[in-house]
Amino acid sequence: MAKALVTYFSVYGTARKLAEEIAKQTGADIMEIEPVVPYDSNRDNYDALARYAKKEHDEDMRPAIKNKLPIEMSDAESGASGAVKKWLEKLAVMA
Repeated sequence: MAKALVTYFSVYGTARKLAEEIAKQTGADIMEIEPVVPYDSNRDNYDALARYAKKEHDEDMRPAIKNKLPIEMSDAESGASGAVKKWLEKLAVMA
């Protein structure tokens, strides 16, 4: 078991690529944060996703997370968590 954990949330895959590289370079374990109801990853529907993200933010919504931090990782000595900044500020899944 690695002593570090990188968690990430990624709708379009950008944060996933960065998290994978960080985990590779540091030897950390990696875990995707997955909402129970997935966000629409079709870029053609970006405007609808942006409106939904604003609604989540405005209504202080907190979507349920499908996966939980593995028990064995609870003693990780360090970690990193990320999402693309413009979504981090809006999508409640990272709040």
